[in-house]
Amino acid sequence: MVLLGYSDKETVKIDWDECSLDFVKKYSLKACKKFNLEGFIILLSSQKKVNADFGEYTVKSYHTVFNKPVSWEKNVKIMSWLSLISNHYKLMRYTLVQIAKGSSTLRITPKTSDSNPKYPKIVFVYGKTDKCVARYIKTREMLKKLFESYVKTIKNQKNKGN
Repeated sequence: MVLLGYSDKETVKIDWDECSLDFVKKYSLKACKKFNLEGFIILLSSQKKVNADFGEYTVKSYHTVFNKPVSWEKNVKIMSWLSLISNHYKLMRYTLVQIAKGSSTLRITPKTSDSNPKYPKIVFVYGKTDKCVARYIKTREMLKKLFESYVKTIKNQKNKGN
């Protein structure tokens, strides 16, 4: 399956794997205020059920997209700062990969080829959303249409082959 994402250097994007929405809100708000990022959106990226000795529970992952454009150097500083103050191991790994690539990326399309695809869903909005957030949302809608067209084409090809 194809995964499509949003990548650039000037939008601060954070991938919060396996944590609570309250945790993501807390640290996103701290970064927004400290670095004057104007606003942000939080998206529910994915959720999965986990079986443990004490029962089943759901693990959720989120994305944050901040509004104010920044230089790549400042973007790296913000991602690194959030990694350190949150002490979130998976965010530290995400940050290191983005630094190595020289830009940051968040997934937009579903992770799997389920019959009911789950796109990252906006679950929280804070402050202004007229710059990087607006550009992200516009690109997201375009990529969703492109992905859905691709999936439809693949399904039609499979049906013709059967």
